[in-house]
Amino acid sequence: VAVRASAPSSAQELLMQPAVLLFLWRCLLAGFGFGVMASYEFLYLKGLGAPETLMGMALMASVCTEVPAFMFQGTILKHLSAPALLNIALATTALRLAAYAALPGLDNTWAVLPVELLHGITFGIFFCTATVYSSNLAPPRLSATMQGMFQSTYGGVGAGLGGLLGGFLMEKLGGQGLFAASAAIVAVGGVVGLLADQAVAMTDKKGPLGVRSHKVE
Repeated sequence: VAVRASAPSSAQELLMQPAVLLFLWRCLLAGFGFGVMASYEFLYLKGLGAPETLMGMALMASVCTEVPAFMFQGTILKHLSAPALLNIALATTALRLAAYAALPGLDNTWAVLPVELLHGITFGIFFCTATVYSSNLAPPRLSATMQGMFQSTYGGVGAGLGGLLGGFLMEKLGGQGLFAASAAIVAVGGVVGLLADQAVAMTDKKGPLGVRSHKVE
């Protein structure tokens, strides 16, 4: 994982780094998707007529996928860069949201179970990767600050927006419309992030996401 050679000395300087801003943008999107799913998935399933047993099984299936994600995160990071993994997790989040939106067309709420297996990527992989990457984006003296930025953006602002905006969307569009719109928001936001990556790369040839190629193990 790469960090800038000229390390920032304050939180303000951290927020001036393109790598940090793009990272926090991805955290915001992932947190939004997480907030929507955590707040409205079971309410949506209940509206589709899913039994409580299915909801319990769905929760168990999703939580179980976190274990291998946490166990093998180090191995995965040896083969894929942190920015690549964050992009994969975001794409999977959009796919998972879209899959929820497609449930009414399948006329079988039990089809939600394989969708829950994506939780290991959308949460487990994203959270582990973001934790490691945020530590390496900042010098040691600002490591806790960077972790705080990540946690507050993902679990605070992002998830909060998912709950707040998700309620508005569900009221206006219904459950299916909520998940379809949320999938579009995450997907479009992810594309914006990729375009920003390219813009940074064109103006800063020192590494991915505008980060100098100083390796940190």
